This record gives sequence, C-alpha cells and structure tokens, in this order.
Amino acid sequence: KLTLDHTALLALAGALFAALASDWIIKSLIKQLTEEPRPYLIWLESQALIPAIQQFYAGSSALRSEQVHAATQLLALPAWLGHHWQTEVNYAFPSGHSIAAMSLAQFFGLIWLARAPAGVWLLPLWAIGIGLSRTLIGMHWPLDVLASALLGSLTALVAARWWLHHYLFVRIPLVRPDRWLARLLPLVRPLCSAPGLLAIALASLLGIVLVARQWDAF
Repeated sequence: KLTLDHTALLALAGALFAALASDWIIKSLIKQLTEEPRPYLIWLESQALIPAIQQFYAGSSALRSEQVHAATQLLALPAWLGHHWQTEVNYAFPSGHSIAAMSLAQFFGLIWLARAPAGVWLLPLWAIGIGLSRTLIGMHWPLDVLASALLGSLTALVAARWWLHHYLFVRIPLVRPDRWLARLLPLVRPLCSAPGLLAIALASLLGIVLVARQWDAF
C-alpha cells in the first residue's frame, strides 16, 4: 500500500500541474505555428457550407462559430456533434485533448507501475480511446493524435520521473547520511511551512482552473 505525507502529495499535485501547463503552452504555440485546418472544416468547405478555408480562419472566433452553427443546422447533425464543431473552430494540430489524456495516463501510470503493475495498461487504453474519438468526430487527423500522444508522454515522463526520484525513491548516501539530511533540511523546511503549503495549494488550484477554462479550446 502506498502512503504519502502532505509534502509528497503537494509535490505530486505540483508535478501534475507542471505537466498539464506545459501541455497547454506547447499545444497553443504549435497550433499558431502550423495553422492546420480541422478535418471537419475541410469537409464543410468541400460541401460549400462555409467560406474558403483561408477566408474562414481570417474571421473572428465568434464569426467562425456562427458559420459552423449554420452549417450544422442545414445538415441536421446530432446536437452533441454540432456543439463540438461549433465550439472548436481553431486549428487542428496538435490535439490538446489527446495531449492532456496521454499526460494523465502516463503520469499516473508510471507511478502506478512503480508500486503495483497490475492493471496499469487501462490508463493508456483510456487515453488512446480519447484520441481515436477525436479522429472519428472529425476534430483531428490521425497524425495529430499520434504526435499529441508522443508530446503528452514526454511531459508526463519528465514530471513523473522527477516526483518518483525525489519522493518515492529518495537516495540517501550510506556514508554519513546525517550530514546530507542536515544540508537538505533548510531547503525543504520552507515547503513544509504554512505559507509554503498554502502557496503550493493555490498554484495547483490556479492550474486546475486555467486548464478547465481552456478545455474547449483543446
């Protein structure tokens, strides 16, 4: 059974926040650099239901949403699919949903694997399912999902490895460990104080709120 103290739990939340924040920053930068249209928009353009793709993306986000909404009404699409199309009118590459899902799966999967390997395969399977669903509803090309899975795995690997090394598999020198611990204590003590714990908790909460507010943009 894995039991963690408050410091390790806060560090775990901080590492997860850092991974997800990195995902969001990487995703946003690459989208603006590549400007790859979403598959469903290419199809709507081929059906003459929206303007030419360059003209479409030149409009504001609100205008693009209105144009897609009008197209979904003409097509009589299911409400849930029309909502997805209407709210996600930015660029396709990479897939933010796939990056975040794979980051979560790999992050907790690596920690799970370190303590109890049984059943750990369920997490990447869940992430793969999310990536495939994004392709099936026309939000992303297969290459988008594949590249996003690799990016999410990379950020998760860095964050999980850092946490595992510092909080689960701490290496204490066998020769004179008291001196090593005495040097480490002043560095760790501020994190365990009330202001330190409050700052970490607020940073984690802010990260969760920011990711939640931007989730539709993924």
